[in-house]
Amino acid sequence: MSYTVKELKEFIKSNPPIPNNYSGYCFGCVNPSGLELEFWRLEESLFTFYNIPPKFSGFQGLGHGGIIATLLDEVSAWTISVNLNRLGLTQNFAVNYIKPVYINTDIVVEGKIGANDDTHVIVHAHIKDMSNKILVESNSTWSLPDKKSLARLFHIRLEDVEEVYRSFFGPIKKYFAKI
Repeated sequence: MSYTVKELKEFIKSNPPIPNNYSGYCFGCVNPSGLELEFWRLEESLFTFYNIPPKFSGFQGLGHGGIIATLLDEVSAWTISVNLNRLGLTQNFAVNYIKPVYINTDIVVEGKIGANDDTHVIVHAHIKDMSNKILVESNSTWSLPDKKSLARLFHIRLEDVEEVYRSFFGPIKKYFAKI
């Protein structure tokens, strides 16, 4: 289900954002030069509000297409992490730019799991304006590697992957246990 902007705004009034204890330098959430996104979950929908700053503009006041895609990719990744307690890796990412997304304009980015099994997940995401018009949509397929595969990919020890899982997912699990 997709919620209206009014419903999402009402939800965040009484719910703090999901904690982010990721230890890396993720462009979407913790990098000070990046998007610095905060996320909320309402039932199965994961969402964030954003306003594209001029430093991320494309041509003549439009949000840069790569930044728009990054917003969708990031909400998709967090949709997986929060709903499945797994780290996902983008395999295929299709974006449909329907209407312009302007800088200095409030938007909502929302994601939802489409289908999943033990090794893959499909995520549907979209960006809408404050009048609930869909501006951009994405469908993406993600692999769900096990921890040993992540250790090989990241060139770190399995124990370090375990620590990433504990430090990142532990606070998220506690957050949802309280609400």
